[in-house]
Amino acid sequence: MQAGVKEVRDQYNSVVPDTRDEISTLRGIGPYTAGAILSIAYQKPEHAVDGNVMRVLSRVLLIKEDIAKPKTRKIFEEAVSELIDSEDPSAFNQGLMELGATICTPKSPKCLLCPVRENCAAFYSGEQNELPIKSKNKKVKSFFDFVRNNKDLMPFTNRQQILDNFNTIHERMKPQLEKLFSVKPKTQFEVKRTEVFREASSSAEYNQGSLDGTRTGVFYVPIPNPTTYNTYSDESLFLHEAIPGHHYQISLQQESTELPQFRKTLWYSGYGEGWALYTESLGKELGLYTDPYQYFGMLSQEMHRAIRLVVDTGMHSKGWTREQAIEYSLDNEADSEASITAEIERYMANPGQALSYKIGQLKIRELREKAKDELGEAFDIRQFHNQILETGCVPLALLENKINRWITANKKLKL
Repeated sequence: MQAGVKEVRDQYNSVVPDTRDEISTLRGIGPYTAGAILSIAYQKPEHAVDGNVMRVLSRVLLIKEDIAKPKTRKIFEEAVSELIDSEDPSAFNQGLMELGATICTPKSPKCLLCPVRENCAAFYSGEQNELPIKSKNKKVKSFFDFVRNNKDLMPFTNRQQILDNFNTIHERMKPQLEKLFSVKPKTQFEVKRTEVFREASSSAEYNQGSLDGTRTGVFYVPIPNPTTYNTYSDESLFLHEAIPGHHYQISLQQESTELPQFRKTLWYSGYGEGWALYTESLGKELGLYTDPYQYFGMLSQEMHRAIRLVVDTGMHSKGWTREQAIEYSLDNEADSEASITAEIERYMANPGQALSYKIGQLKIRELREKAKDELGEAFDIRQFHNQILETGCVPLALLENKINRWITANKKLKL
């Protein structure tokens, strides 16, 4: 959208084009946004069809075409073009979108509150819950359900067993940690159950130790019911939240004798969360992910972070609604609707934060591959990790400059 605004300024003398053909050539402007702009700015009866609109019209007009297929959008665009109010097209498009977002929702539509219920064919035929038709990968969904409900992945009978399992993961990693890290934090570490008073609404998290080292770093795990606790993502979770994820990065930053005091508590999400997500990919090098379910757990987390890239960008750059973001997530991952809704509302309130995990991880991976390619046999993974961690949280651009200088200096040593 920002690129499109610049094009309007530079190519159209800051006047928004008033035809669909012209406005659709702007970067970041899709068919929905083009129609919305034309109807709002110029009161032109142009269609603005998104997921909300297709859902409403599939029920009102009883359209039983698969909305997951790109060619189906044309049917809805033609329907809107026939129905749109030429006197007030902006209000018509906005009303359809809001109806889909608030009343005609994906599941359990609030038909009794719907202002167009009397004209809804699906309501009278009792098919409102079956529409719209949207194909999904049922095999993937069924496997997600299998993993979530597999009793073999819920082997515990008490909370201490779960805490012990995380400590076992740590012990299994220790011999391999020496191969990847030559500098380790002095701050002690422990795994604890999340306090009962906040356990029901908490997720697993790391709480750093004190600056003076007198308080240990703690990996908190909520365990409301140990008999339903599913282990399938425990290894990737431990790598991210604990070792060598947040515990290593934050503790080494706090313990540094080189950094000024104010930088010992600085936090840049792209770096901090990027590092933690990067460490999830170290599982095999650390002797983990030998169980296929644990590897699947890591891949599931990768998918979750990739979905964040789409929905955060959609809402804050492409004009997506809250409902569109929720629907996209429901279609592409196995989390519950309640969990996904909470996540989307968090992204709404904190633009860009959901992007930081994957953006940071990709940058660190890129720098590792670059160092490995350019240094060849001289590449030392332990020294690379030292370079990433020794300056604490920094913007990714500064981190990239630092690693590039390190690569250049080491190449000179080879000569």
